[in-house]
Formats: sequence, C-alpha cells, structure tokens
Amino acid sequence: MKTFYSILTILTTTFCSIEAGFGSEKIEIQSSNPVVLPGEEEYQMGMTCLIDPLKKNQAFPYFKAAVEKGSIRAHVMLGNCYLLGIGVKQNTEEGIHWIRTGAELGDPNAQWTIGLYLKLGASGFTSNPAEAFYWLKKAAEAGHINAQYKVGLCYERGEGVAPDDKEAFFWYKKAAEQGYLYAQYKVAFFYEEGRGTDQNVNEAITWYKKAADLGDRASKMKLKELGQISSAQ
Repeated sequence: MKTFYSILTILTTTFCSIEAGFGSEKIEIQSSNPVVLPGEEEYQMGMTCLIDPLKKNQAFPYFKAAVEKGSIRAHVMLGNCYLLGIGVKQNTEEGIHWIRTGAELGDPNAQWTIGLYLKLGASGFTSNPAEAFYWLKKAAEAGHINAQYKVGLCYERGEGVAPDDKEAFFWYKKAAEQGYLYAQYKVAFFYEEGRGTDQNVNEAITWYKKAADLGDRASKMKLKELGQISSAQ
C-alpha cells in the first residue's frame, strides 16, 4: 500500500508538471499547430481521459497507440498506467520497462519519474541515490523545474553526489527564476547565510519576498526576523 501511494504521488507530480506547461506539454490538442509530433493526437486524447475520473481507464489504449506511433513522451504515461493498473492489469515489470525506455530516449518527465522511483526505492526499484541523481540531473538539464529543485537538494544534502553548496545554489536559482516557490526560499536562505554564493541580505530579502508573495509561511517568518514586517504580512 505504501508503494502504491508513492507511485501515485509521483504520477500526480508528473501530471502537475504537464499541466503547468513544462516545455511544450499541453493537455489541449493543438490542432492548429502545423508540426505534429508522432502519436501526438493519441497522447493528447490519453491525457484528456486521464484527468476525467469517469474516463480514466480509457487513457491506456491511447497512450499505447501513441507509443506505437513513436511518441517519446507517452512512454512515462504508459508505464505509470501499468504500474497503477489504470485501464490495464497492473504489471510492475512492464511499467518499469516503459518509463526507463522513455528516460533513455530523453524525455525529461520520464527521467524525473525514474529518478524519484530510484530515490524512494518504489515500484520495484531498489533505492539507488547515485542513479537517482543521474536521472534527476538529466531532467534538470533539460529544464524540468521540479528536477532542478530536487538536484539542488541532492547537492545540499549530499544525496547520490558529493555535497556542494555552489552547485546547490546554482540549481535552486534555476528553479527559483522560473517561479518555483520552495526554490525561491532556498535561494533566499543561501544568500542570507552566504552558502554557495556571496552573502547578500538584500538579495535574500528580495527572494524571501517572492516566496512570501506566493504564500510561503517560512519566508514570511524570515522577513519578520529581518525587519521586513510589513512585507511579511
């Protein structure tokens, strides 16, 4: 049961990445786009079904068809359908196969997903921090915001890689500049402490304010500590 919810959490995060407009990801079918990716129509139909509780189980054949037509980004969705038994009999081995294939083909969402599975030791994967970091960094380098933040955490904590505050700050800032709330807090904190970058309280306040404006309570507390009471309210 614990493994199931770990998978569900990762799958939900994958959907959130797509819904947030990661890269060229869209849920709507872009029929006006003159450049149509292989299997794109089937992929989009699968996504449309997946977000509808009444049609969720109809997503599987669309993702399968998308993969068969050459869609790279459909691999992770097909794999997760197998892992969770969405529209098909649950099959961990098949799920792992399709997600890993998508990651090896260069899909950032698949790389992000396999990275988290390896980090958690979920869904048939043995926990492997070093390999998890490898895939998370691949996704981060391709622009995956969640992965950029997670890579920052890995460098900060020394998970799967040697601790490196400069690298942690670099990746946190990448994600923060794209509006990732928790990364904004980390950037502010690193500026305040002079970790991985020159100490700069003014910059720290700027980033705390950004995170606070998005509702981060920890940033509001920090602003209060730094005498920015009105900004934290």
